[in-house]
Amino acid sequence: WSFGSWKLEPRDMNDISISSNVGEQVFEGTSLYPIPSNGWVRYELPVAGLEYSLSDLSGRLLDSGSLDLSGMLDLSRYMDGAYVLQLTDGNRVRSERVVIAR
Repeated sequence: WSFGSWKLEPRDMNDISISSNVGEQVFEGTSLYPIPSNGWVRYELPVAGLEYSLSDLSGRLLDSGSLDLSGMLDLSRYMDGAYVLQLTDGNRVRSERVVIAR
């Protein structure tokens, strides 16, 4: 069997949607700054009650917890470098790259 002569194409633009992450809608409006950071990361969240986990680039878990209403996350105890900050609402996960540079 060969499917070389078959093509699947959209009928019109209404058939096309582009999404990079399942949790995009839940985390729309999330922002982390400044990147690079001096060790303190400020965040703005569209919803309350998100959990976070911080990992190095090898995947080793360094820290985890709940994001509170302060809007600040203290990462000053970690060395300069790149990290992955994962946010979750229990069902969906969003990953953000965080760079610490002093």
